[in-house]
Amino acid sequence: GYSKTDNFSEVPDYDRRSLTLKAGYKAGTSFSLDLKGGYYNDDMGWLSGSPLTYVKDESGNNKTDLTATAKYFLSTESFLQFSTAFSANDHSLQEYARSGFRSLNNLTKEKLQTYRLQWTTVPYTNSVLSLGTEYLKESIVSDRIVDGSRQYESSVLYGENEWSVAGMTFSLGGRYSYNNVYGSFFSPKLSFMANLADNLTLRASYGRGFREPSLKELFIMFANSVGYVVEGEPGLKPEKSSGLTAGLEYTPVSSIWLRVNLYHNNITNLIDYYIKTNSGERLILSYYNISSAVTQGLDADVTFAPSSSLQLKFGYSYTDAKSGDGTQLPFRVPHTINFKAAVGIDAIDTRVSVFGHWYSNQKVLDDQTNKNIYTGTEAVVYSTQPAFAVLNAKVEKQLFGTVQAFVGITNITGKTMYPFGQVKPREYYAGINFLFQ
Repeated sequence: GYSKTDNFSEVPDYDRRSLTLKAGYKAGTSFSLDLKGGYYNDDMGWLSGSPLTYVKDESGNNKTDLTATAKYFLSTESFLQFSTAFSANDHSLQEYARSGFRSLNNLTKEKLQTYRLQWTTVPYTNSVLSLGTEYLKESIVSDRIVDGSRQYESSVLYGENEWSVAGMTFSLGGRYSYNNVYGSFFSPKLSFMANLADNLTLRASYGRGFREPSLKELFIMFANSVGYVVEGEPGLKPEKSSGLTAGLEYTPVSSIWLRVNLYHNNITNLIDYYIKTNSGERLILSYYNISSAVTQGLDADVTFAPSSSLQLKFGYSYTDAKSGDGTQLPFRVPHTINFKAAVGIDAIDTRVSVFGHWYSNQKVLDDQTNKNIYTGTEAVVYSTQPAFAVLNAKVEKQLFGTVQAFVGITNITGKTMYPFGQVKPREYYAGINFLFQ
């Protein structure tokens, strides 16, 4: 709808459809095969600009996912597992002037293929060894991409050995990755778990991480008709990180479970979004590397299940994200609360769940209400998105045998927080699960 304070609110009309199919096969105890296929489609439309000079945007996504996992037991203590996944995602965007003239017509086709082979064995008592290899190929074809198409490939070798002794479990692993654009990187990982008491467990880990820039972050070139350009940065460096985590799990009684986890990550070359230039006729938005950044925080959860028909969950997360010079990074929510209540009605084989999230205010780049940054006449302004909550509900009903039906509603109150919260308007869904044996 139209808003005097922000021209058009730009909350899109939204229509979504999805379908998921799963199938499984077992040949005795030596072989199993799991297949999964999914299709997703959405269409959105929204207005932007002013009542006199508005433009109408229409976008759509068509996504197909296929996965297959086969497991073969060589013996009672050793097996091979092969998995493959294929994803194809087509994005379309059309823009129309008030006169009906189509000023923009973009189509982007993305494909992702993954193949993985893993061997797992028990080399000696209380030990599990896993060795594997992985191949990934990603490609994109689009008139928004420099030269029209790009692709890259990654190959991975990994291994992990886990062993237990005297109530403690140790794990040592590593992952060697080679990317045809960025070269090689080694990511070690060490983890530890100790049972301090029958109802108290300590966990800790250290690891290094690596993320290549996406093809869009590198090569996107998109000129919007309202006067700004989104431009990739081919010189982006991969993100590298090292992180420590430590946590406790406590079960004072069988019906209560508590968990607290602390984390600290040091990141170099963090990839982020910024305004490259704000002068001249067009604003240019792009990506850059933040030389160093720190993210740290905690996650806490409590689950209370006094009976098999009642379960209550409550969780809290705190995140602190700053660049190396101490500047708070935008688009990171400092405080998040999650909650869920599930009640089973055994007499009618039904389960009712109510769940939701609360997000505190966060620092954002407010380019919706501060539209003058697109004209080059006003400096970039960071502002604060207010706190908001989203409430959902779901009902599951066992119909007969192995057939289950479910219905649900997301965002019951219809709360929207666009564009930064990316909260979709109220949505209804329903489905049926079949289990064939």
